[in-house]
Amino acid sequence: MLKTTARFCLLLLCWVNLTTMAQEFPFVSVNNRIDLPSLECYNILQDKTGAIWIGTEKGLLRYNGNSTKKFDQHNGLPEKSVYASIERYGKLWFATSKNRILNYQNGELKEVKASASYQNRLGKPYSPNLTYALSVQQDKIYLIAGQSLYQMDTTGTQLEQLHPSKGNAISLKQTEDGLVPINTSLKQYYEIPTKKMFSIPLEFNISGGPNGNKTFRPSIQRHVNGAEWRILSAKTQKFFFLSFYNKVLKFDIELKTFDMINLPAPVISLYTDTAGGLWVGTIRQGLYYYNFAEHNPIPIISLSNSSVSGIIRDREGSIWCTTLEDGVFMLRNKQVVGYQNLSGQFMAPTMLQTVNNKLWISTPGYGLQYFDAQTNRFVPVDEATGHGYYHIWEHNKQLYLSSETGVLKYHSNGRKSKGEKYGSISSLIVRGSTLLPSGDLYTITYDRILHTQAGTGKRSLVAKLGSIGRSIAYTAHGKLLYGCSDGLYLYDIKSTKISKLKGVYNDVPQILRASDGKIWICTAGEGLFTYHNGRLELIRFPPKIKTNTFNWITQDHRGDIWAATNAGLVKIKERNGRLEAESYGTNDGLPSNKIFRVAAVGDQLFFSNFSGLFSIPLSNSIKNNIPPLLSLSSISDGKKTIAGKINLPYNNNKLELEFNVGQYSSDDYRIGYTLHPEQAVTYVKGNTVSLQHLAPGNYQFRAFSLSGEGMRSAETVSLNFSVLQPLWLRWWFLAGMLLLITLTIWFIKNRQVERIKKRQAELNRINSLIADSKLTALQARMNPHFIFNAINSIQNYIYKNRSDDAHHYLTKFSRLIRLILQQSAEKFITLDRELEALRLYIELEQLRFRNRFSYQITLAPEISEQTTYMPTMLIQPYVENAIWHGLMHLDGERKGELTIGISGDSQHLTITIRDNGIGRQRAGSLQKERLHIPAGMMLTEDRLKVLRELYGNLRFQVVVTDMYNTASEPTGTSVEISLSIPTPAMIY
Repeated sequence: MLKTTARFCLLLLCWVNLTTMAQEFPFVSVNNRIDLPSLECYNILQDKTGAIWIGTEKGLLRYNGNSTKKFDQHNGLPEKSVYASIERYGKLWFATSKNRILNYQNGELKEVKASASYQNRLGKPYSPNLTYALSVQQDKIYLIAGQSLYQMDTTGTQLEQLHPSKGNAISLKQTEDGLVPINTSLKQYYEIPTKKMFSIPLEFNISGGPNGNKTFRPSIQRHVNGAEWRILSAKTQKFFFLSFYNKVLKFDIELKTFDMINLPAPVISLYTDTAGGLWVGTIRQGLYYYNFAEHNPIPIISLSNSSVSGIIRDREGSIWCTTLEDGVFMLRNKQVVGYQNLSGQFMAPTMLQTVNNKLWISTPGYGLQYFDAQTNRFVPVDEATGHGYYHIWEHNKQLYLSSETGVLKYHSNGRKSKGEKYGSISSLIVRGSTLLPSGDLYTITYDRILHTQAGTGKRSLVAKLGSIGRSIAYTAHGKLLYGCSDGLYLYDIKSTKISKLKGVYNDVPQILRASDGKIWICTAGEGLFTYHNGRLELIRFPPKIKTNTFNWITQDHRGDIWAATNAGLVKIKERNGRLEAESYGTNDGLPSNKIFRVAAVGDQLFFSNFSGLFSIPLSNSIKNNIPPLLSLSSISDGKKTIAGKINLPYNNNKLELEFNVGQYSSDDYRIGYTLHPEQAVTYVKGNTVSLQHLAPGNYQFRAFSLSGEGMRSAETVSLNFSVLQPLWLRWWFLAGMLLLITLTIWFIKNRQVERIKKRQAELNRINSLIADSKLTALQARMNPHFIFNAINSIQNYIYKNRSDDAHHYLTKFSRLIRLILQQSAEKFITLDRELEALRLYIELEQLRFRNRFSYQITLAPEISEQTTYMPTMLIQPYVENAIWHGLMHLDGERKGELTIGISGDSQHLTITIRDNGIGRQRAGSLQKERLHIPAGMMLTEDRLKVLRELYGNLRFQVVVTDMYNTASEPTGTSVEISLSIPTPAMIY
């Protein structure tokens, strides 16, 4: 008895110290997601398909991650409420508010045969006689009611009551999964007319242990209300747990010793997870989690104002809780721990920083605290103030803390020296500091940088800032890197020269000097940078990390970099000289993707958001590595459910398949499916696949699910079905039609052969005339297009330039028009005539754009301009495209250059047109905005296609190449035209 009392006092002492830890799991409500009919919920379970079942005051719900099905009096649930549930051996068992026992199999709820007998034995339901727990052990089902235990076979046919031994005791039966109470109330033995609590030497008799019966006599505080005397049990590999009113007894696995845990309210749910943790739900005092696997007797308390009536851990590791007042809550990851109960941590901290292996934290109105990694506790340091602290640093074994009232000096133990200010900058708010190897200290405030000399402590002004100061770090080689609200700056200590670094123009909230000397720079909108050996480099992240806003950065004891971003936490590792990045967000259990600050201490990483302060372990990954499940939930044609062999009519072949995916930690999952083994996979979001307008035939439907992390389900759903063919596609109908068509063809074949031969010759002649006419039509369209563009250029120049220049412009244009008129009726012209018109056109465009570009035409010596023929007006449309879409949009970036090179031999010409313009991608976006269509190039290509039809030996090919510099920036476009030189037979 003394041993038990000592343990009780020890646990009570631990309870008193709970406020120093104040941890809480970030549970989130899923009421809207599940569409609960009532916030009063009693129990929860997950079946083998991954679906979640919830017993409520107004029905039983089945939720598969995408849709909710409700069972009520219309589809198999006689009563509104379900008070207990369990799954074993492929069956779901439920106990209703009237002690009715139901099975769920093959999509239906059915009452078992023994249910009526069970109801008769319990009598009219009232509070002490309700069935509050079910347990299935091997081939027996145990029904735990208010004062007795019943045993039923797994068919639900035979029922037997287990009678307790007589005496002043609670009798328990030891089973594989826990301790089952044979009687749960001693009201008949201890009825007294008072509502006060009192202690009694109550016995617990446990039978079925390896060494025979066990009897324990703990001191129990008993309330007169027998309805609260519920006994619940659970088991891990090392312990048995038994709850009794507001006590939890922890037995070793051999039932030799026990400890007793006192809770502030009656226990109404008890659950152990696979990691050995114990979850205890209480009435109106929330949920308690004990991690006995790590020998930690201090619980984490969550949902503090709720009555937690049911607890499960789903297959992904998420914890689900039902409550009697607030519906259903889910914890995606129990490794993510919050500190909202810590004073002030219902809001984001203003400071989160690690100094001397202590995490320092401050929130406006709640003073200063630090987290000691050795004791795993928060320690209050300073009294509550109306202001927050912003930065803490150590200098000469003294701690300095910046606040809105100035900088305060602290002793090494964290205690503030009364009235002691930090010299002449006591009225300034320091945002960052950096210590040089010499011992000199540089600090940055809102509007200045200050230098504190080593040894003397003398302070001096280094520079006044043009924008708000944010962060500072020493880069070695006598230089400082500091960030402001308008970008990043470099300060040379020796020369006092300040230079702004290119590439960063937004706020720089944090600069970190890593253990390897590399500097990491956070920016608000431009990404994450490193500065090493005088070089600023932007970190290129994989596409899955979708953010450019980095709010804070830290380094853990392993050397890994952690960044707080607007898209969650980003972990950066260096492996073999390459950086690897991994992101963590709400899908991994974080309460929000927007993270403000991050700091590492010991084996924990702390981070803050709008809700307050949270931590995750550094030794364990919080990634969900459980692949999703997949099973078929229902098949319908959009109106009614389909069962059995599926043969769909050809004119109404809609098929809707709903799946159980069993993934709740994230909505970011897909289902991939094929209709034939050789078909490419089609992906759909959600858990429903809709098939319709299918062609007649046999289909082999195969489906799998894919999580947001790319993990594929181990299960593949297979379904074979057919779409029937219409009457006119049946084999016998097609055979008859084929025979009829064959006879008809044979009959008319002989008559048609001669006619076809005669017509073929005429057809060839007509086709030649048609092709020639098409060529003429295309030239007629192309020449007006060319003249129209030239006239537009003249008009623009007249309106925007001097009249004498316009006269010079018109003189050249008239000469160009004369050449065009001379060439318009010809299919081929000599190269010198083509180049003469081309030079006139380019010079007109130079005048139009005020000589913003130059041009050069080079001709290989082996090419004769006077004897080489080519299609008329071939080069001009591509030159026009280079000028109008490449060079005219340079806007002063560089002077435009246009080069035209012509080479070849006696049979082929190669014409290369190059410009140093803006490139096709940028020009394409401008082209969409201006709705411009390059008609000249299109007409030229059409005209050459017709020439090929007329002259089969004429070859033509155009290759367009985008040009880039070493920095992958566009530097222009190259067009290479390869064509055959027409023969004299084509020309004359």
